Amino acid sequence: MAGHDGYTRYTTRIPDALYERIKAAAGEKSVNAEIVATLEEKYPEEVLSAEAFLDYLQRLTGPMSMDESVQKEEFLNHVLKRLGVGLEAQLSGGDIILCPTKYEGE
Repeated sequence: MAGHDGYTRYTTRIPDALYERIKAAAGEKSVNAEIVATLEEKYPEEVLSAEAFLDYLQRLTGPMSMDESVQKEEFLNHVLKRLGVGLEAQLSGGDIILCPTKYEGE
């Protein structure tokens, strides 16, 4: 099986007139490149500022229900993964415990 190149192939149908407008807008680029650029503009990647992250960390401390703890831990680990810091977090008794990321197969 070939390696994954980071793209999902997705077939879609669009009206002929829309295709022609996209093709004209693309100019020298491919129609696919124009569609991807337009979608990236419409749906930008979520950006978390350092200030927002620190504010979030401050709100993680203190008593919380088990459901709140699980939800906050999952979000924190999502953010840490996106930051690529090689850490994962566990919330325990209102404390944040950071550990090196465990890789599959360990």
